[in-house]
Amino acid sequence: MRTDPPAHTRVRNLVSRALSTAEVNKLEPQIHDIAKSLAAPWIGTGAVEFVGAFAALMPNAVTTAFIGAPAQMREQFRFWAAEVISRFTGPQPPERQLEVAHNIAAMGRYFLEQIAARRRQPASDLISLLAHAQVDGDRLEDVAIVNVIETFLIGGRETTTYLLGNSLYHLAQQPDIAALLRAEPERVRDFIEEMLRLEAPAQSVLRSPTRDVHIGGVTIPAGATLFVFLASANRDESQFDSPDTVKLDRFASRECRHVAFGYGSHACLGMHLARAEVRIALQTLLPRMHEIRLALLDPLSRVESWLLRGPSRLELRFLPS
Repeated sequence: MRTDPPAHTRVRNLVSRALSTAEVNKLEPQIHDIAKSLAAPWIGTGAVEFVGAFAALMPNAVTTAFIGAPAQMREQFRFWAAEVISRFTGPQPPERQLEVAHNIAAMGRYFLEQIAARRRQPASDLISLLAHAQVDGDRLEDVAIVNVIETFLIGGRETTTYLLGNSLYHLAQQPDIAALLRAEPERVRDFIEEMLRLEAPAQSVLRSPTRDVHIGGVTIPAGATLFVFLASANRDESQFDSPDTVKLDRFASRECRHVAFGYGSHACLGMHLARAEVRIALQTLLPRMHEIRLALLDPLSRVESWLLRGPSRLELRFLPS
């Protein structure tokens, strides 16, 4: 994420093969099983705090499976991801910095061992695909593979969690759309695209121009740090009719598209997996959850972030079936 072409192009070309639609499709049976197992403890009760009981668990479970690690590693991966993210949440005292560095080093050692094992004996997982990926004889170094896995480990965790939470929040308030998705489960794909546009879980990205740029009468100097607000672009009235409304047929035209996953050479490589996770989750849950409603008058506690948008808690009630 922190490099530009040509170095970025080389790594992206190699990594994109491991995160292709074809590779994600192979994982779909496991994603189905994960969704069912995570829902099993509460789907028959008619009540759930959705984020803690499902949305926060699903991406971690799927990521663990995609990486090729056993389910017992889910909590360890969650801990390591949290340690990496902690470096960007504010100043840390020296002793905490040292603790975080030790934990991240332990994560690196674990993945280096796994890479070595996959080079000896390949499997059908992300580490094997990265360890053996080639473009014109070019291969990724081990340290690059560790960096890619670290990015993958943290990149889709919170964003997919919030996309799931935002989706259930809207369905609880729009029962007609929930009913339509139950009757026509193939329309879940359209609903996901609208959720990505309307409630982009990643609201903005940091960018630095490589040269002076003139936009709207303002000069942005080379090297400046910009917050590029994807969320604003996704509600641009010149691009989207009634941008604050959910319209399932909005993307029938290929010319109409959102930028929730970014755009260009740094567009999110995990977009295929994120879409598959949320689609399978909704298609699994909606037939079992009827008359979904918000449990409290003020049920939504949003994550405190200038970057992310989604619920940190979401209390729901529903009729189980």
